Amino acid sequence: MKGLFSTDRQNHLGASAVRRFFSLLAGLPERFRRWRRTCLLLLLGALFLCLVLCVVAVFLVGRVSAQAVEPLPLDALLLIDHSNSMWDKGGVGSDPDLLRVQAANLFIAYLGVDTARAGSRLGVIHFGGESVLAVPLTLLDSSERRQAIREAIADPQRIDWTDPLEALQFRRRQPTLPGRGRDCLVLGPVGRRDDRTRVAVPGQGGGSGRSGSGTAPRAGAG
Repeated sequence: MKGLFSTDRQNHLGASAVRRFFSLLAGLPERFRRWRRTCLLLLLGALFLCLVLCVVAVFLVGRVSAQAVEPLPLDALLLIDHSNSMWDKGGVGSDPDLLRVQAANLFIAYLGVDTARAGSRLGVIHFGGESVLAVPLTLLDSSERRQAIREAIADPQRIDWTDPLEALQFRRRQPTLPGRGRDCLVLGPVGRRDDRTRVAVPGQGGGSGRSGSGTAPRAGAG
């Protein structure tokens, strides 16, 4: 009897193990579906987080780029040579048709048109042996002001000799507003060499250096 009872118990345990095994097999599809659903939710959450981070990064980069390219005010001075050699001079003048004035008009028309909010200004200096402020720094905020500058330089007068360096020094003597932004000098074409132009030799006399004793030939244009 004892051996028979032991055999029945072993058979019962074996049947229970088989049932548990098949029960686990039957539950695998449901567990797999739940696991797959959980992974899908985690993947969607990660993708959404990446999308949010990309949008924030693009927004921050756009703001930094916009600040980096913000146009600064430009104070431009146009230096135009109106010395004798730029005029006709018996058919050998450098620019008797005043093409330099036409070029200046184009510069006036287009300076700052794509950065109007920057408040750029333009001035014009006529030079030869001396310099004349034909147009002080003028804010280019309207077509009327641009036209006024064009009218101011439309009828230039001859200026004896040629001294571009003096024109640059003349510009340095002009007052500027602090903290406005960038300064710009635009030097147009300069006239022909004229050996009659003279400058003072240091230690050999005074005066302006353009005539009289104590002078030496100068590589300039007249």
